[in-house]
Amino acid sequence: MVKAISERIELRDVDDVAPEIVAEAAAAALARLDALGVSPLQACLSQGRLEAMDDQGQLDDEEPAFADHGVVPSHVEAYGAAVDAAAAVFAARGVGPRTGGIIVTVPDAVLAEERATGNDLSVAA
Repeated sequence: MVKAISERIELRDVDDVAPEIVAEAAAAALARLDALGVSPLQACLSQGRLEAMDDQGQLDDEEPAFADHGVVPSHVEAYGAAVDAAAAVFAARGVGPRTGGIIVTVPDAVLAEERATGNDLSVAA
């Protein structure tokens, strides 16, 4: 399940965590991405494409969401930094490790807009 945090970023699979902790963790993840100059969409698409590749670096043809985007190493690193920032908040607030890890994502509207127009609504203002 996804928890909406803002119009720019969401954390997934955190239904068992208090909303104020989720909001704080998402804000930390977003601040880290903003500091690195990477939008949440850029980070998520590069990480998603990396995860969708097979052992030979080929992208599964059935993954259209990633078709027009390459894997940008700095964006993958930024994704990891955002996850680390959210994890630090969870740890500081006494939330145990997430079984499936922390998943940073963007709202559906951000992805839909990017697919329709190429505009990234998750870019910092």
